[in-house]
Amino acid sequence: MKSPAFDVTKPILGAALILGAIVRFAPTLMAGFPINDGGMFLSMIRDLHTSGYVLPATTSYNFSNIPFAYPPLGFYLARLLADLGLNEILALRFLPALAATCAIYGMYLLASAITRSPETGAVSALIHALAPRSYTWLVMGGGLTRALGFCLILFVGWAVYQLFQTGSRKWLVTAILCSALTVLSHPEATVYAVALCALMWLFYGRTRASAIHAVLVAAGTVLLCAPWWGTVLAHAGLEPFRSVLNTGLQGASPAATYWRAIYPNDSILPVLSILFVAALGWGLWKKQYFLLLWTVMPVIVEPRSALNVVVFPLSILLAGLLLDLKLYFQSEGVAGMRNSMLGFFVLSLYLFSESYLFSRQLVNVSLTQADRNTMMWIRGHTMVDSRFVLLTGVAGPELDAFQEWFPALAERKSMTTFQGTEWTLGPQFLPWLRELRSLQTCTTAVCVQTWVNKNQVRFDYIVVKKSDRTAELMAALKSDARYEIIYEDEAAVTFAPQ
Repeated sequence: MKSPAFDVTKPILGAALILGAIVRFAPTLMAGFPINDGGMFLSMIRDLHTSGYVLPATTSYNFSNIPFAYPPLGFYLARLLADLGLNEILALRFLPALAATCAIYGMYLLASAITRSPETGAVSALIHALAPRSYTWLVMGGGLTRALGFCLILFVGWAVYQLFQTGSRKWLVTAILCSALTVLSHPEATVYAVALCALMWLFYGRTRASAIHAVLVAAGTVLLCAPWWGTVLAHAGLEPFRSVLNTGLQGASPAATYWRAIYPNDSILPVLSILFVAALGWGLWKKQYFLLLWTVMPVIVEPRSALNVVVFPLSILLAGLLLDLKLYFQSEGVAGMRNSMLGFFVLSLYLFSESYLFSRQLVNVSLTQADRNTMMWIRGHTMVDSRFVLLTGVAGPELDAFQEWFPALAERKSMTTFQGTEWTLGPQFLPWLRELRSLQTCTTAVCVQTWVNKNQVRFDYIVVKKSDRTAELMAALKSDARYEIIYEDEAAVTFAPQ
């Protein structure tokens, strides 16, 4: 009697969840603080405590009257956990990694449904778990909203696919709930989820019933989200949403963005990138047109975060390629089967090693204890209405943890922090971003003063963060009689103009 074949689905899925959780939680565990960003979100979480869970009109962040227009689900979850005993910083550390880990299971559900193969779903989940692109921006402090939103895209796709296939009321309710949670999590995730649903309708719908279901999902989503968007409209009207439309940051061409998505440069050896390219070829050979178009769609509808979405269909395509190779080797007999299993194990071990090494690098963009000490000193020794110019030498404000965390931890106004301005500056957002970038290239006191005069920035203090990039500027300011050092520690020097 022939023994039944061993089902590898659960072991592979289990490995995906365990290994994926390790690389997602490792950065913040090593850093002891949220990775990169999250300062503005810390203020918004605290604002909900002050308001008694009522959505405020503005956030206290940076004393800038920024509308509290951001989708609030992540803030409410963090506030609830904080009130149950987990402080706000811990919520910003661990909720993003947890949501990014849940996305691994979402990938399993969606891939299993689309391919009608739980084994393909499990392998897709493992690839997704170990692809650095799938979690880089999600495990940061700002992943409190990003990770929730991008995780929920997968659950929306899974529920909508099942709805189009079955037409059942259960899947209609599930699709509406997942869609509403996505809208309440992250604005870009909403765009990608809508585009995915439209693509699914073209491939798996195109009936009168599925069209009606699509309309019902949209209407139900709008209705469930009404308390949020209705409150924002009552407080600020449409201006915050008009303003945020100017923040696309699409500098690269669509072709260049697409190439970066399918051939990411986030590992020592480009093994995974080469496999992704091979998976595209396999998809063309197998006529996997839905998945192929899904790799293109994010670049078209919203290039800014397309790289985080393209990894979804690429993981499924690569899983299909690997499983086809497994069948080929198994056709060679017992030796072929053994070699295919060994090859898959070695590949998984290698991808985990690369992914873990990459995740360790994320610690380098976290705020250090010395940085936090500087901010604590400033909070305790300067007037509440003091204004600061921060010079860190970091050319990209979106990657400058010091700039973002300063208003939240020092509780003073930073004239050079750009987080939150997407909701207020409108068409001036990109020009101001370019100005902030140019300031960080200054190496002389004259350059700083010229920039201040040009942009009519009033300030009381200049903080220069110690680094190789700011060494020349710091020396220039120390030797300039127009500036006095009021505080210096291992992280930064604080100057006051005379």
